[in-house]
Amino acid sequence: AAVHRMGVNFRSDQQIVLSGDGLIQRNKARAKKTMEAFSKQPGEIRIIDISAAMQGQFLLDQARRFCKKQEGGENPESLAILYRNNVSALLPLAYFFKNDVPFVGNKVFDVLTLLYSRTAINILAFLCFVLEPDSFQAYSSAYPVWNHYHGLFLNRETAVENLRKQMGEENSGGPILPKLQALLRSLGEMDKARHIGEIWTILQRIQAEDKPDFAIMAMLKELEYNKNGSMKQKNVQLLVMALIRIASLYDSILSFVEAMLALRTKRKWDEHNADKHPVVTLSTMHSAKGLEFPVVFLPGFEEGIFPGLQAIYDPNEIQEERRLCYVAITRAKESLYLLNADSRMLFGSTSRNRPSRFSLEIPLDLINKTREQDWRKPD
Repeated sequence: AAVHRMGVNFRSDQQIVLSGDGLIQRNKARAKKTMEAFSKQPGEIRIIDISAAMQGQFLLDQARRFCKKQEGGENPESLAILYRNNVSALLPLAYFFKNDVPFVGNKVFDVLTLLYSRTAINILAFLCFVLEPDSFQAYSSAYPVWNHYHGLFLNRETAVENLRKQMGEENSGGPILPKLQALLRSLGEMDKARHIGEIWTILQRIQAEDKPDFAIMAMLKELEYNKNGSMKQKNVQLLVMALIRIASLYDSILSFVEAMLALRTKRKWDEHNADKHPVVTLSTMHSAKGLEFPVVFLPGFEEGIFPGLQAIYDPNEIQEERRLCYVAITRAKESLYLLNADSRMLFGSTSRNRPSRFSLEIPLDLINKTREQDWRKPD
């Protein structure tokens, strides 16, 4: 039987087709062919180096501009944000939710499962205890957060069961941590009692500040939350950075906690998107196959994110990632934006990131490159 290879792209403008073609040509196992664009429009592909802290606001502003252009149209379209991993989608999703920008996505709830991860649950449990230091239920959920502080390592029997008995006998209210401190003193655990006193001082300072991003940073840095455990993993670090950035959008710890709990509620999503045309489509790159959008944003174009860490040292995996990148690029009809977070802040230090090799494999003459300082938040 004859084999006919499609050589014409009927979806995307010229520069987008040429960019995708220049990229995929590097896959050695690919059948030799050159793609051409049916469209005579040049199109646009832009690489934007922008810090991780600014990406959510940048995407929000772009969505609002796009929405204005669509006003009054008979068949309004949506722009797309296609992501390689769920963490890359969490920050823009939270920005859209807070700022009442309607969006759709068949994998949105996969992104929101991040809020059910052990790290996110512990952060929210800690913040709830900051809000309710008299609540034994909040305390018993949160105490594992600081249990590694200076080698504290309280067992559950001492930290929960014995304390519950003592509180039952005293039948008095008031903050829990001073009661735990008194219990430890009665058991002769003077060093541990002193550490609990230090933790209570930190919590009181967090309460006085009442800033959720400050609270999370204090939990991680001053209380040494899991510093030798999962916090060393790249995906957990990215999740924490996203949560800190989201927290900075809220004026108080309570408003942030309420927003995060609302994010996990399907009813809230139904209310958020009711009777609105979705301005944004959030989708994984895999799920976007066969779809097309006038404007596409691809966040996370950094080594270690796309391609992922596991693929970097495996030539076969790199080819698979490159094929996926080709699919993502060619979902755009008119404009394509590749976002590279050239810096990320964690625990007060800035990490620099290498741009994705895929962005470097696109022919330079097809790309417009913009650095962070060239972009300004609109008035």
